[in-house]
Amino acid sequence: MIKTNSKDCIKCKHYKNYYKSSECYCEKGYCVKKNKNTKKKMTMKKILSIIALSIAVMACGGKTNLETALIQAGDNRAELEKVLNHYAVDSLKYKAACFLIENMPYHYYYTGEEVDYEKQFFKMLHETALSPEVIADSLNRGRMNEQFGRTELKYDIREVDSVYLVHNIDWAFKVWREQPWGKKVSFENFCEYVLPYRVGDECPVEWRERLYDKYNSLLDSIRLKPESVFPWIVADALLDSLKKRSPRFVSYSYAKHSAGPEIADWLSGNCEDLADAFTYICRSLGIPSGCDEMLMRGDNNVPHYWNFVPDDHCD
Repeated sequence: MIKTNSKDCIKCKHYKNYYKSSECYCEKGYCVKKNKNTKKKMTMKKILSIIALSIAVMACGGKTNLETALIQAGDNRAELEKVLNHYAVDSLKYKAACFLIENMPYHYYYTGEEVDYEKQFFKMLHETALSPEVIADSLNRGRMNEQFGRTELKYDIREVDSVYLVHNIDWAFKVWREQPWGKKVSFENFCEYVLPYRVGDECPVEWRERLYDKYNSLLDSIRLKPESVFPWIVADALLDSLKKRSPRFVSYSYAKHSAGPEIADWLSGNCEDLADAFTYICRSLGIPSGCDEMLMRGDNNVPHYWNFVPDDHCD
């Protein structure tokens, strides 16, 4: 049973053993004060931002996807054009850059104090044997909820710079071309499942080179075998090696946002968090990978996530 300092809290009809009052609200098991006006203002701000982008899309009727994306970039257009000019003489990398830029208008991320708090949760989950509930309590979950409205929504198309994109593209091509399994990965699957610079709504940061240096040696033994040309066989070997590092699974992670590439270091969290970690590690090594979702399990009222590896040469 979850304790609360509010004397007016009552048992919430929506959540078993959760509590709320007229001044509190339930947030994944914690009864905390909420500022209704602040939350409404932030919600309206996000809605208006989405409407503005939608209007921009409709105003670009008849244009190519690349032109539409560049228009939506606003002041960031010059940065994206630097990337295109950089790869003007490399047709394949130019196509890869176009793929990323054309898809940017649909992606966004959050920054703010709550996001930072949640990263601390995953870090402590990895470094200690404390339960998720104790960790969340030690990080003052109530304060996190009060600060939820302080997160800032940012759109990739208006924020991602040329240096970041070029580094991401160059490293993605490096691992695709140098690994033996890269020969079995089509350009289409490379763009979809190796090239993307993140997997969720986390802030874009550098990760490819660091994770490559950390995990590439795990595949040294299979790299010399004939079956190393098949990405799914290599992914299976990688997973076996990662299991020896004792990843920590918890059924609930107390986080609203994706942890980012650091989750590949911590290897801790629920099924979605661990699927994100494996996706990051696979992509850093040139193995195409993504995450599938089952919206509701048959034996429980919760979703489930797992990884997949596409194979262009299945019989």
